[in-house]
Amino acid sequence: MVWGAGTKAVGLLNMLHISIDDGISYVVDINPRESRRFVPGTAQQIVPPEHLPDYRPDVVIVMNAEYIREIQAMLESMSIRCEVLVGTGTPLG
Repeated sequence: MVWGAGTKAVGLLNMLHISIDDGISYVVDINPRESRRFVPGTAQQIVPPEHLPDYRPDVVIVMNAEYIREIQAMLESMSIRCEVLVGTGTPLG
């Protein structure tokens, strides 16, 4: 799943033609105005972080590296163990 429903995420998903059939079904965003909307062009549903314990992603791609620590802390607080990547595909150690 992708974390961040801004222009970077929309651009990446559309540039790579990644649809929900390609394994990325959701995009997480903390902005409540984005929740329950869909990514234009690729149709991933935008969900709040509270959706994560039910979905339990294997990989989270963070679109804004400035929020890595905050997102990792949120994932840990929800007991979600997954690989976290920066939007460039770089794994975090």
